[in-house]
Amino acid sequence: MVFTISHSTHSEDHGVIPKMRITRRVHIIRHAQSLYNMEMQRVINWFKPKFWWYGFEPGIKDPQISELGHEQVARYKDFITSIAEPDVILVSPLRRALQTATGIWGSKPMRAIPIMREIASTQGDVGNNPDGLKVDFPHVDFDNVTNEWWKGEGTPAHPKHWTRESRRSVENRIKEFKEIILNLPDEQEHIFCVGHSQFFKRLTNAPKMKNVGCLTIDIHDDHTVTVVENYSSCGDASPNASTTNSSVDSKSVKSNNSKNSAKVQPEN
Repeated sequence: MVFTISHSTHSEDHGVIPKMRITRRVHIIRHAQSLYNMEMQRVINWFKPKFWWYGFEPGIKDPQISELGHEQVARYKDFITSIAEPDVILVSPLRRALQTATGIWGSKPMRAIPIMREIASTQGDVGNNPDGLKVDFPHVDFDNVTNEWWKGEGTPAHPKHWTRESRRSVENRIKEFKEIILNLPDEQEHIFCVGHSQFFKRLTNAPKMKNVGCLTIDIHDDHTVTVVENYSSCGDASPNASTTNSSVDSKSVKSNNSKNSAKVQPEN
């Protein structure tokens, strides 16, 4: 936990008292390439009637990571684990995130957080009930994961690109995620989260992360977010490839190689 001195308050007994702000530093990681990602990149699929019938997507529910995804995890896990020894690992209950986190840290204890799921806009964002996940990932705590956890208020039963999760639902989830982070015990200093590109993009207002991309962010108690370390992808993963600079307005961030970090205003 990081404490910084903010504006001062006045007390008759003690005069001017500096107000302390609480900031939590978090390392967020996007999952490795999934079978869904792989199929979307195959041009031939765009000429198949079934692809169009599914709504311009391959129609794979809760996809696993691809062969390339496993290679990405094996290639970049040494860099990610060199950042710090995790005190807590939070992970989306979607299988591609669970597999990525497990590939990086093995059987270390992790906690599944349903609100970290991807913004629902395709069949790939439809999950599985926890009973089966508990068998495949016994080191993950699924206590907060209920049946049909991916169906939230404002989320369609069969999400498509044109019938996606509502903006209000996403904003509420992001607000709740920030509260979870801010309320973690003080001793849990090194926080790692494995999740999804669109959710993290909305959280940080930074450009879309590549597979196994890594951002280090600060979440402040006023719900602003500052990007501290911005790795364009773990393919560029080295301290020399990151950007560490003072905060600027998030609109000035143009790419993952930006020379400035982004400070994001709280959700409405």
